Amino acid sequence: MKSRMLSPMLMLLWGMEVYGSVQMIVCGNEPREIYFIGIHPTRNGYPVLYYSPNGGEDLEMRDTTDIEFSFYGSLMADAADSTFYRVISHWDPYPGQLVSTDGGRNWVFVDSAEFTTAYAAGVIPGEVYRRLHLPPWYSRLERSEAYGAGYSACTCSGYPDSLTVYSLALGVDSGEVYIWGSFGNLYYSENYAEDFVFLGDLYTTWGINPWTDIVNGAEPGEIYVLDYDPKIIWRVTHFGADAEIIADFPPMYTFWAGGIATTSQPGELYFLAEDAGGEPGGPMHIYHTTDYFQTYTLYEHNIEPNGVGQGTELHPPAIGDLRVFPNPANEALNISYEIAISGNVEIIMFNIIGQEVWSKEMGAQPPGEYLYLYSANRLTSGVYLLQLRTRKSNVTKIFTILK
Repeated sequence: MKSRMLSPMLMLLWGMEVYGSVQMIVCGNEPREIYFIGIHPTRNGYPVLYYSPNGGEDLEMRDTTDIEFSFYGSLMADAADSTFYRVISHWDPYPGQLVSTDGGRNWVFVDSAEFTTAYAAGVIPGEVYRRLHLPPWYSRLERSEAYGAGYSACTCSGYPDSLTVYSLALGVDSGEVYIWGSFGNLYYSENYAEDFVFLGDLYTTWGINPWTDIVNGAEPGEIYVLDYDPKIIWRVTHFGADAEIIADFPPMYTFWAGGIATTSQPGELYFLAEDAGGEPGGPMHIYHTTDYFQTYTLYEHNIEPNGVGQGTELHPPAIGDLRVFPNPANEALNISYEIAISGNVEIIMFNIIGQEVWSKEMGAQPPGEYLYLYSANRLTSGVYLLQLRTRKSNVTKIFTILK
């Protein structure tokens, strides 16, 4: 077999450092209403808040404050209508937490913070959780019931002092809190972060990157995990007992920003990706799914330096759509793909460092859907990349072998 490596550019982009936070896009109180932190049309690196009433099809800039954000920071939605929070990075002149009660048109400071930290909100009006932002208390949480204007320490019994609180998510009922701790450890509380139970080491069990961010799900025991490198979304269910990859995205930008948002409807998610580097303006992509990314719509906006580009274009899933299941897999792997144009098809498998471990020439195939059963007996546990190559397109998916 001829030795091949995954594209060096593809490997480079997959390995870039994270830029941004998972809490950069949130849902409003109305169906298909979203808010997200996006690219400034005239100033490089100064993000602005955008609003869309229809899932990303049309955009409106919402910031009217004179406060400048030089870093993307975080965005959170409160349970109260039209109420949102932003967190200013400690790199900015006046770091802290801001709140808006008019849909992001105006902002006021409610709390100062020396360091950016993990936050969560959205179940009870005015309730905000955050990780204590000064050492050595990175393993403790605080809770506010006054829209961030004052915080009280949570007991956090059962959560080890040795683990940093890396990310937070809330459950579907009041009092439910998930902590994504360092090294991929997941903990859960049902009494307002007073007592926690250990749900599992998701890095060891499922191979989920420990340096990720989590958001809430729509069902009990469900959270979503955004893995930045590469850009994949895990759905974790049954309080950490089950996990699967529901979406993985191709390399996007050298300096990318983005995140995921969920609604109260099971299976409905948004994914934001945008170019956070280079000149002012640039592309922003908003994905929307109602079936756990089995299908999706994609709105693409190009923000021009001379103003907000209002033109949008709807894209279906790429030609050569590729699925790998189950994921994670053990011995048998189903490779499902769809091609729209007749031509030669090849499937190639790489390990995580880009070395080819298997390939299959499928020959000339007419348009249609195909299923190939691959025996994974000779593969060791780990993360792999599967690439479908046709005359018109290349599609790459990531999957995990767990034995």
